[in-house]
Amino acid sequence: MRACEWGIPAVVLIRSPYDAIVSRVALRKEVQRAEGEVERPHQVISFHNWMQVWISFYRSLDPNRKQKKLLVAPFQIVIQNLGRVIERVNVQFGTDFVPFEHSDEAVAAVHEELGYHSGPNERRETFKEETRMELDAALQADRSLQEKMDRAERLFDSFVEGAAVS
Repeated sequence: MRACEWGIPAVVLIRSPYDAIVSRVALRKEVQRAEGEVERPHQVISFHNWMQVWISFYRSLDPNRKQKKLLVAPFQIVIQNLGRVIERVNVQFGTDFVPFEHSDEAVAAVHEELGYHSGPNERRETFKEETRMELDAALQADRSLQEKMDRAERLFDSFVEGAAVS
């Protein structure tokens, strides 16, 4: 939000709340295992709390989104064609950033430089599947969590409908 106040081009990545929460919890489990923190990785923060964090974050950005002070970039677009996002930044903000050349080699180089936590891998996929089952069960068992998910999905839809990059 500070970038918006200062007139600095800003991109906000948005991912569905369900997928974002599953990914974040799975990443944390992967880090627990990789860093040797625990023998059996587990969820530390509740789904309720993750959902509230997701909602609060995007709600806080909504005024800047509506005023076109930031560019909304859906997660799937970013991971499939970051160059298109950068081109859209240049158009919206009058900048001249060099677009990322999205190739398998370039993506692999980014993941190599940033480390195991920067992209998909077999271990994380296992944790994601486990986390999806846990979240699905929690949504079925807890009406208030399902209501939060519904609110988050509506907010997500409003961001994606108005996304400058699609």
